[in-house]
Amino acid sequence: MTTEELIRNLVLNENAYFFKKIRAGRLSKNLIEGTFREASFEKTGRYLLNQVKVSHRLANKDIEYSICVFKYAKKPSFIRDEIVEWNETKLAYLVIVDFDNYVAVG
Repeated sequence: MTTEELIRNLVLNENAYFFKKIRAGRLSKNLIEGTFREASFEKTGRYLLNQVKVSHRLANKDIEYSICVFKYAKKPSFIRDEIVEWNETKLAYLVIVDFDNYVAVG
């Protein structure tokens, strides 16, 4: 799949947090990449999807979105103590939408 097809295939049905910006302007690439690194510090392997500051027009508004998708290992919920090699591989994502005076994070 192409990157565009991967993005169109995502179902973002989780809650999002909305923040009003203190300063006008777009978020910096360094800030977004640093946020992605911190959020995915336990990731295994490379990002499955990593798009930063993609310009898009939505409902007659210019927005920028950034998204990363990654794998991480976690102890299954049905065991009490961690057992070597008994880890689940899970997927996680972080999406940041930058528009007007607001930022949405999901």
